[in-house]
Amino acid sequence: GDPQRLIQLVHPDLAFKEFPALHSLTSHPHNLPIQATPFLGRESELGKITELLRSPSCRLVTLIGPGGIGKTRLAIQAAAEEIERFAHGVYFIPLDPLSSAEFLVSAIAEALKFSFYSKEDEKVQLLNYLREKQLLLILDNFEHLVAGAGMLSEVLNAAPDVKIMVTSRELLNLRGEWIVQVGGMKVPEGEQIDVEGYSAVQLFLHNAQRIRTGAELTDEDKRFVVRICQLVGGLPLGIEIASSWLRSLSCKEIAQEIEKGIDFLETSMRDVPERHRSLRAVFDCSWDLLTETERGALRRLSVFLGGFSREAAEHVAGARLGLLTSLVDKSLLRRHANGRYEMLDILRQYILEKLAGEEEEQGRVLDKHCEYFADFLEQRGQQKAGPEYEAMMEDVALEIENVRIAWDRAITESKDDCILRSIRCLFRFYRMRGWYHEGHEIFSKVVAQYRGKDNEAIFAQLLSRKAQFILRLGDLHRAREEFEESLVILRELDLPSEIAFVLNYLGIVHRMLGDLEKVKPFHEEALKIFRRMDDKSGICRTLSNISYITSALGNYAEAKRIEEEVLVLNKDLGDLYGIAGSLSDLGSIAHTIGDLKKSEELYNESLSLSKKLKHKYGMGRTLNNLGIVKSSLGDYEGAKQCYQESHKIFSEIGDMSGKAASLTNMGVIYRMQGKFEEARKMHEETLEICKKTGYQVGYATSLNHLATTAKDQGDLQAAKKLHAEALAICEKIGNPWLISVTLENCGEVELMLGDLVKAMACYCRGLKIAMDIDAKPLILAIIVATAKVLIRRGERERAFVYLSVAYAHAHVDPELKREVGDLIAEIKTELSRDKITEAEKDAEALSPVEVAEAVLGSEEGT
Repeated sequence: GDPQRLIQLVHPDLAFKEFPALHSLTSHPHNLPIQATPFLGRESELGKITELLRSPSCRLVTLIGPGGIGKTRLAIQAAAEEIERFAHGVYFIPLDPLSSAEFLVSAIAEALKFSFYSKEDEKVQLLNYLREKQLLLILDNFEHLVAGAGMLSEVLNAAPDVKIMVTSRELLNLRGEWIVQVGGMKVPEGEQIDVEGYSAVQLFLHNAQRIRTGAELTDEDKRFVVRICQLVGGLPLGIEIASSWLRSLSCKEIAQEIEKGIDFLETSMRDVPERHRSLRAVFDCSWDLLTETERGALRRLSVFLGGFSREAAEHVAGARLGLLTSLVDKSLLRRHANGRYEMLDILRQYILEKLAGEEEEQGRVLDKHCEYFADFLEQRGQQKAGPEYEAMMEDVALEIENVRIAWDRAITESKDDCILRSIRCLFRFYRMRGWYHEGHEIFSKVVAQYRGKDNEAIFAQLLSRKAQFILRLGDLHRAREEFEESLVILRELDLPSEIAFVLNYLGIVHRMLGDLEKVKPFHEEALKIFRRMDDKSGICRTLSNISYITSALGNYAEAKRIEEEVLVLNKDLGDLYGIAGSLSDLGSIAHTIGDLKKSEELYNESLSLSKKLKHKYGMGRTLNNLGIVKSSLGDYEGAKQCYQESHKIFSEIGDMSGKAASLTNMGVIYRMQGKFEEARKMHEETLEICKKTGYQVGYATSLNHLATTAKDQGDLQAAKKLHAEALAICEKIGNPWLISVTLENCGEVELMLGDLVKAMACYCRGLKIAMDIDAKPLILAIIVATAKVLIRRGERERAFVYLSVAYAHAHVDPELKREVGDLIAEIKTELSRDKITEAEKDAEALSPVEVAEAVLGSEEGT
């Protein structure tokens, strides 16, 4: 057609000041097919192709990717946008009807509407015609003609102003070939419903509107749309076919059908080419082009889920570099920048069917896969603290899908050796990542398999690891029972290192249950075993446990002495990571006894050493502790900076409990600064982490913090409700310390509401529990709380005695001590000198326990 004059309106009152550039496909000759659907996404690929088409050094561009990935649509769009650069036009040449490369010349000539004019060789005539032309040839679906790719080199050599764009499932392997890898459209991760910017979802939604005009998709529908796009790996053809089923199925039903098998993904639409009527037809076409060697390798590689390394491919599937490269060149595998290979999930589903048809081969390759990942886990389970340990965690996270498959195979086939080699690393990984539910699930499954079997050594080790996840999920009594069952077996088998391991955890369980008198004997027996084995790292770990319980019982001088012994041992071992940990633990003790400057000094020393070692876990932990000290010193901004750095580090290494701790501390700082909305967001984020990981103690603690934030905002009813919810969880998990703390919080809200009777009842319940577990710091905190009730009741002399005892005692934390000092100063202004002197004498004669007994005795029956 003739060129047409185009006019664009420009006016200052128009709402839109910018319009896209005007294009006209009729101003240059072309045969580009009209597209029935809008072009969505692909900004990165489109930009790269445009750059190549404009580059004088690039003459041949190959768009490579599996069938149905959208190569043709992308090529047409790129050509349409650059059509004005080619004076003699842009020509689209579909090659799928060609059975042989010998018909290439005639296919190109037909697209160009070029008629052969003599008996001279047709190729020579075509080359002569192209010699003076400035045009772009799009050769679509070249994979079955790669043997004749040399023809393209001849065209490029003869016609210097001609460019060629090829779409293919396989590389042409020509000199001067520029490659653009075409992957699936952009797909959200997880279960997002905010899908703006995800082209795969936008394509599905566009088709949904076309098929069901005016239909509104609910948030639940959108979640299943995301799932559909994930299942087909962002493959446009898969999305097109899946969305076509909206005439008769819901989004949920479509997703469920795809999960059952790929045969669902077929269409009866008449204007869809036969080769694109189903995904099976697309994959069959690629499969038929492979050699038997390539087919065998693909079958074996299909056991990998979530990608695989070159080493794993060679060990499990016998696929060496050359074979992997060939499969990449044919778009059946994709190689990522980190060196890992990946197969499209929907393609993997197709190839797994092929493997299932070869039963013996399937068994062999699954066994190899299982053994490879048992070795993988064993090697990484031997890593100690430090950068290597953190790298190990990342390695396992990368391979977690394969690890799950291998673990299931080991259980199903009772591969004792594989299970035994995997236990240590798997346990550490799930614990560090905070994946307590899954950790509990995978160990429960194998414990059930081995219960009552002959191999009691494996059973006992599995049971003790399962018990630790039960502990973290908050069922303390059941955790204790399973630890005890494990210990009986381990004693019979005389496995000292495992016995000591379980003894240490039994000490921790009893500490959480409040049986503080029972705690030390477990740790002391573990210590004897480690000393007998001369296991110095075990000795250090156990001494730190003893130091912790000694500190909890209020004997800070002894706790400090023990931790100093640990520091000396770590120095003797040359264990710099252990030294950093000991310095941090000594900093905690110094903070507890109120020596804030010493605490800050020790934490800074620990942090400096951890940074030098690039030990991220140590850095994150110490930054959190350092933030607490800075907060106690009134340096809120410094504290917040520590917590933010800590949160960033824990996020990098995937430590969920560390993330939760830093968020909690940030929330506390925001609350102290009066930034209540920011505080609430921090605690709600922590709550979500604890909910996700199943960490019940953290969940209850987060509820308490949210309640305190609501209280500070003046919403006392909300605070009361949140504390009650936290108390119910604490009572369910049976953690007496947390129950006592929560009761103190409940009492404070009742006091603010003016109900002195309920307030004192809460305090007395909390005080009784604190006394039962001999938690001296907690006893003193609740004594101070009861003194506030006495002040409100007008019993100032008695309150003065209680506060004086608390102030004089070493167990009071620095912030509480400041508050007590202010209350004492206030009461002194209201009492005569004689009464103050008398009250001070009474206080000198009393211990905190005697005051607690007096509180409980005087309030009995009220």
